[in-house]
Amino acid sequence: MSPDISQKCFGNDSFSLLYGAKFLEVRYPAPLYTFVGWPIANLPFGIDGGNLILFLSVIPAFLSSICVFFIVKKNTVSKLAPWVGSASLMGCYVFFSQAIIIELYSLLALCAIASFLALTYGKYKTAAVLCGCAMASHYIVGMVPFVAFLIYSKEFRWICYIPVIVFLTIFLSYHTFLDRFVWELSDTSTTQLLGLRDDIMRMFEQGSYDRLGKTFWEGMSIVVISFGLAVISIMSFMKKAKRSYIFWIIIALPFGLILFGGYDRFVYVISFAPFFAVMAGMGVDHLSIKHLEKVILIGSIVMMLSMPLFFDIGNTLDENKTTARQMIDNLDNLEDGSIVIGMRLFEYSNGVKYGDSLGGNVAPLVEYYNRENNRNIIPAKISILYNLDYWKQREELERRGMVLPEAPTIRRLAGQSVEKWIQNIGQQISICNPDRDVYYYEIVDKETERCELIKVNLN
Repeated sequence: MSPDISQKCFGNDSFSLLYGAKFLEVRYPAPLYTFVGWPIANLPFGIDGGNLILFLSVIPAFLSSICVFFIVKKNTVSKLAPWVGSASLMGCYVFFSQAIIIELYSLLALCAIASFLALTYGKYKTAAVLCGCAMASHYIVGMVPFVAFLIYSKEFRWICYIPVIVFLTIFLSYHTFLDRFVWELSDTSTTQLLGLRDDIMRMFEQGSYDRLGKTFWEGMSIVVISFGLAVISIMSFMKKAKRSYIFWIIIALPFGLILFGGYDRFVYVISFAPFFAVMAGMGVDHLSIKHLEKVILIGSIVMMLSMPLFFDIGNTLDENKTTARQMIDNLDNLEDGSIVIGMRLFEYSNGVKYGDSLGGNVAPLVEYYNRENNRNIIPAKISILYNLDYWKQREELERRGMVLPEAPTIRRLAGQSVEKWIQNIGQQISICNPDRDVYYYEIVDKETERCELIKVNLN
């Protein structure tokens, strides 16, 4: 596992999850993670980032494999079947990649598969409570088990109000009693829903349905790469819809999101990886080739043992200390009152530079540093500068001593290369704040994603 917060393995949201859990604020649409993470991030020992990874990513991943073991054991005859199911999960590429960083998917996966375990053993109220926790982990993905269990179990339908109550209690407490992150621009309770809606609308409006063949191939590739030979027993189990229909319902969402959103939506497979693993185990009873289950088990164990060779953050994937922690520590070199633009640049090809999605997470990174070190570095998200609707955030920037450029001036700078755009915006900020230094982050090592703070050049 990563010894500390890391950007590797699609971990850019780690900054936001760390900030929300550390200071108990609404920063990311992850109510359950924030509430459970608060005491963990503030333990008197260890590193806050490393503790979150251990207790909310690594341990939930192991517990998920145990849940898979007992679900398969309950539903199969073969003595090897539970081991095939459990090993196929622990050797799953995408599941492993998110179990070693700060992310919410391991916790969500545990809540979902633990709910199914309780349902399998007739503990319906426990299943309902855990299902409500899954719903409070992720507003879209967490709803899928709820819908599937409603269709699957008559006993669950009679008490379906319990998960709803659990979800609403956690959700409303999150948005009612916690302070909202001052630089949060969107309504985090609807961000995920709107994102899904936009993906669907783009498919129909822009004709992206032409890419369905390609994205379907990408989705299948993700599953094959993730589960290896266990795909054989998964397919063996899924051949008969009568016994596998609940799993068809559960996996429909991640495949739908991959079809709509493309390869970068692979993270949505992670939450349901334990259900794929259950199918891998239950499919052992339906294999027709002698000793094939042993071959599949060995293949999954080999995959599991090979993971650390490729995903050892702090050794093979990242530096030690991690590049994410370096980004935070780099702020030591700035004077109080310095301004950091919310953007991270990287060189893509032929010397052309682009901005990446980490820009939305620069603000929590800076504020985390401020609160940990009693400093006053100012994060300036570009959208705040040109959009007058963000008046609360603009007032906060002014309260902290920053003079804002005129919004029309910032808007006129659009349409240039990203690097020139950032430089010009930085220059406008510098002109309005001649007594303050202005910086932005740039990736200087693409392999490790190590960043440096670049000072805006006024010449």
